[in-house]
Amino acid sequence: VRLKSEHRVDDIAGDLDHLGVVALAFPAFTDGRAYSHARRLRERFGYRGEIRAIGNVLRDQYLFMVRCGFDALEVAEDETEKDWQKAVRAISVFYQPTADGRPCVLSLRHRQQRSEAKKSA
Repeated sequence: VRLKSEHRVDDIAGDLDHLGVVALAFPAFTDGRAYSHARRLRERFGYRGEIRAIGNVLRDQYLFMVRCGFDALEVAEDETEKDWQKAVRAISVFYQPTADGRPCVLSLRHRQQRSEAKKSA
């Protein structure tokens, strides 16, 4: 199933058990509704199939896509695997908690503070 940004994920919720792939469109880099759609699919509806990013997919947004639940993406023909690997290494700490389970900055700070408090006690 292919959803445009203006479509509602809730409209396909009853069919998710029968769908192997849901493709979410990024019509422009300024339109982030597909991020919300991916999170809703994963977190609210428990969708375990493939979520694919299509359309205006940019390297600098790749990690955010993964964190929101995307597993696959369509890239421009002039993009190389090396370009995408570089994008993966560009960011290692995140501010927002998401479906991928990685700790965000706030939880890392709390963890560090607890560790330091134990050491000084």
